[in-house]
Amino acid sequence: MKYSDLNLKTNILFFSIIFFFTYIGFYAIVLWILNIGMSGETRLITIPLRGLIGVSLIFLVIINIRKIYPLWQTKIFFIFSAIYFIRIGTDYILNKPYYLTSMEVFFYFLSFAFLPFTVISSVRLRKEYFKPIINSIYGSGIIFVFLATITYREYIGKVERLSPVSMGEEVVSPLILSYCSSLLIGTVITYHLYNHTSKFRKIIGLILVLFSLIPFFLGASRGSLVGLLAPFVLITLMQKRFSRILYNVLILLVLLIGLIYFDNLLGSGLLNRFTDTAQNIKNEDSSAGLRILSWNNSFKQFLNNPFIGDKLAVNNWVNYAHNIFLEILQTTGILGFLPFILLLLNGLKISFKIIKAYKEYSWIVVIFLQSFIQHLFSGAIYTGAWLWTSLALIYSLDFFLKRLNNSTRNLRESSHSLNPNRIL
Repeated sequence: MKYSDLNLKTNILFFSIIFFFTYIGFYAIVLWILNIGMSGETRLITIPLRGLIGVSLIFLVIINIRKIYPLWQTKIFFIFSAIYFIRIGTDYILNKPYYLTSMEVFFYFLSFAFLPFTVISSVRLRKEYFKPIINSIYGSGIIFVFLATITYREYIGKVERLSPVSMGEEVVSPLILSYCSSLLIGTVITYHLYNHTSKFRKIIGLILVLFSLIPFFLGASRGSLVGLLAPFVLITLMQKRFSRILYNVLILLVLLIGLIYFDNLLGSGLLNRFTDTAQNIKNEDSSAGLRILSWNNSFKQFLNNPFIGDKLAVNNWVNYAHNIFLEILQTTGILGFLPFILLLLNGLKISFKIIKAYKEYSWIVVIFLQSFIQHLFSGAIYTGAWLWTSLALIYSLDFFLKRLNNSTRNLRESSHSLNPNRIL
């Protein structure tokens, strides 16, 4: 076996591990832990899993050390990370209380954000890596949906939303159920829309989407509904041909009708929660009202310390702001917000280009957009593995496509110059 072949297979293995456990696979393991009655021992499993992802990322760097190419976006992320590390250190020195220790926040950010973003954005992609990545989403999704359906089968059609509060017992977070299912549904549908696949794989994809609706409606998260629909709306708006716009509109209508039908069939409270959002915001005791209160407090802290930010904790709140923009403004001020918004806007710009010119990779855009939308409603900077990994993948994909275009252009120019019939 040639070294290059071995190197390729090793890279594929590490990419598979990283994307299997970074996204849905991690929460499939959490479901399995709960299913076997080890809810109090989750860290014994989840911490080694994060370690496995970290080791895989490090080995990717070691194996590809001669082909590491830090992009300018990676350097901007270094600046943002330095500012955020300073915030963690400042809170530690000034002894500002937070629900986690400064050391925990540091290692969370290192593991969930810094290492994934730095490595994924710097390792050169090859076309052979994309299939293992989508297969990792498929495989982890199948396990997750199976475990969720088996574990909570007695509640299907009997509860509006599965949560420890409504059930009176320890269950997995409804956000895990809904966001994992939303990511799976959006990714699978988009992949099959713009890629040629076998009939067998299409059937598996359809079955997977249908069964994903069970945990999706059990979780009944408004944010996951926005995350599911928004990328399809964006992809539709970005189409140039009327026939393609019409096709995408029909897909979107089918998806909407299906969501309404299954919401009623499964007795979910998702659509009611979504339509009642405006009313719930007025109620300070509701989840939406409490979220608005935390956002207001977070924004006030930014206004009081606009340049360098205030601290990690939101005043009169249990933890973070549950909005990526507000959290960054509050914790790092304008100083940290500028490099972040530059990274985000550039990621969105690349995403639009991919949707227009490289539809076969739209499923990667969906992963990024859903991860970003999730962080508008939940998740912290230092636990945003989905967001940072997908944003880095967008940048790495863009670099891959540019190299591919340059290679194609050079090949055409070479063929043209060697053409004996070319008029000089």
